[in-house]
Amino acid sequence: MNVEKIGTYLASLRKGRNMTQQQVADILGVSNKTVSKWESGAGLPDIGALPALAALYGVTADDILAGETRPRAVSDDNVQREVETYLERRGKLRFRIGYAATVMVMAVALVLLYASWVWLFLVAAALFVWLGWSPCRNKDDLRRRLLMLLPPALLWSYIWVAGLMPYQKIMGLYKLNGGIVRRDTWAEMMLREESVWFILPLLAAGLLALCGAILKEPLLRSKPLRCTAYGGCALVLAVELGRCIACWDAAAAYAAYPTNGVSRGQKLYAELTDAAAPWGTARWIAVAVTVAACIVLAVVAHKRAKQN
Repeated sequence: MNVEKIGTYLASLRKGRNMTQQQVADILGVSNKTVSKWESGAGLPDIGALPALAALYGVTADDILAGETRPRAVSDDNVQREVETYLERRGKLRFRIGYAATVMVMAVALVLLYASWVWLFLVAAALFVWLGWSPCRNKDDLRRRLLMLLPPALLWSYIWVAGLMPYQKIMGLYKLNGGIVRRDTWAEMMLREESVWFILPLLAAGLLALCGAILKEPLLRSKPLRCTAYGGCALVLAVELGRCIACWDAAAAYAAYPTNGVSRGQKLYAELTDAAAPWGTARWIAVAVTVAACIVLAVVAHKRAKQN
């Protein structure tokens, strides 16, 4: 295989079509340096780019590897179709690699949730999404990508919001308004844990609405599925609000009791646990019912879409 001959042949094909190296590079999704390397004989087109390159120049892959043209009839439609197929496959692979890297980084960020430098992983996750993104061919392709990105985006948003929440200031405002807190560490921990169930449903509903705005139509096409998703978020919020109201007095009493009061403190904590237990069960039931209903409705909607 004569690499220099192949390079000269590729250069003549490009010039024969009055194209610059940059134009070829833009069409194939590579750099102009890569095209220059092919034409100078410093390297060969990779196996993935070869079919699209051949289609672009109106020759076959065998012609390129031989360094000479073996005439064949090729229509412009076929050229365009093969180039688009190559670019679509390349874009999908690029997105999958970026998505996989994002998921792995977010998994690490979840483990290191309360570390002061967790923001580095959030920046890395956003960078991987950006690097893996490529133009979508149609609205359905964009919809699929947004649905795939929804879970990591929800986690990403939660970590940012939870990290920015001024828990100490909230406790300070409570004390300024007459509240007594002697168990500061416990109170802050409880505030962090309970805020999860307020923040996540709000973020989930907000991200669904944002994706719909990007698509200029609802992200979830099925109206029952869409209503169930938003209704589930509202249900979880309502349950968590009821839990906070039901447990407020018991939690305030336990937080205000001196840490050296063991027996009385244990009794107050037991009262708090008894008050919170049924609401905790109700919360998980609400989450389970919402998730199960969404899965069932999504499967039904998918089957209907296939039939149509």
